[in-house]
Amino acid sequence: MPFKSEYLADVGVTQQTYATTTAAAKQICEIYKARRGSIKRQFGERLWNCFFSPLASQFPALPNTQQQFDTFATTHMLSLATLLRQNNTRDDFGVAQKMFNLFLKDHWALSVFPTQSEVLLHLPLDRRILEHLKDQNRPSPWNGSWTKITVNPQTQANVLAGYLQIQDTFRAYWAQGYISARFASPIEMDQMLWHQI
Repeated sequence: MPFKSEYLADVGVTQQTYATTTAAAKQICEIYKARRGSIKRQFGERLWNCFFSPLASQFPALPNTQQQFDTFATTHMLSLATLLRQNNTRDDFGVAQKMFNLFLKDHWALSVFPTQSEVLLHLPLDRRILEHLKDQNRPSPWNGSWTKITVNPQTQANVLAGYLQIQDTFRAYWAQGYISARFASPIEMDQMLWHQI
């Protein structure tokens, strides 16, 4: 089964998932719930209207270099972390990066992105994906629980640097000839890693 079809079947995403505000907000609640418990439907709607819908409107013009995409992604993750904190969910950057990356993974599986953009996408980091890294490749603070990763003016630079270092490590692994011959992008490799667990 192709990786995109496998992912869609695993998570139940279809072309209709993001077709209406109600359906999209329900999926945002599911993305949150996938690793973190649950949020109320009203907060899912707020996240859709304030963050995810505007994000989706930017998909046709995603940055086309890795450095530009990394900046685009981490800027949005920081914004989402702020929204999560404002809702007193006790969640921060660790959960924000997971939600952002799963949202993009949904759209990758729906073939929204051109092939050249798919290569730029980040892996959604969680305990199981991070376990694929050797300890020396898990920078502080990412050597602890991903759900507890927070940012503030003192920690933001270190958190972002560690996050991007991890993404670079997975990209370097994917770029090896025998790996990239099997997987068209790091996010496709992520699907295999995620599905094996």
